[in-house]
Amino acid sequence: MLDTTPLKEHLPETEKLVALPRIEGLNCFACGSANPIGLKMTFSTDGEKVFSFLALTQHHVGWGHIAHGGIVSTLLDEAMGWAVLAFIRKFGVTRNLSVRYLRPVQVGRKLTVTAKISCQDEKSCQAVAELFDEDSKRSATASAQIAFLSQKRLAAIPEPLLSGTLNAFAQMEAFMARFGK
Repeated sequence: MLDTTPLKEHLPETEKLVALPRIEGLNCFACGSANPIGLKMTFSTDGEKVFSFLALTQHHVGWGHIAHGGIVSTLLDEAMGWAVLAFIRKFGVTRNLSVRYLRPVQVGRKLTVTAKISCQDEKSCQAVAELFDEDSKRSATASAQIAFLSQKRLAAIPEPLLSGTLNAFAQMEAFMARFGK
């Protein structure tokens, strides 16, 4: 487990974080366990935000020891997607994404990504995310409008993915009950 001590001001006490279930076998670049070149992000929650702890490698550089901006954007977008899964328990797709890069993100350093839902209606929600380095410096922020998939679109999802995700939703219901959500 990553040592999150330097990030205390942005994190709840780590013992209060609950690991969210992984959807095994996905090929998703960001969170998929089956993608050999993926980031393999995992998520935890405190009931208000989702958190992911990771370090990027030389495979993620854009130049020198600086992470590629597209990778940084991916981290933020994925965290917001997991906030939708954890707190709304619906399938969603990013309709628009706005990223603000505040400082270079160094590879090989511990990172924390956080995300939460800021508002929602029946068809979509707004989410926000932040990326912090191991010195608790905010490196990037993002906001996104995420559209929920219609029943017609849900019917087109391949069965292993749909059943695996629905199983994860059921597990998330149990986890979120700990937080009264």
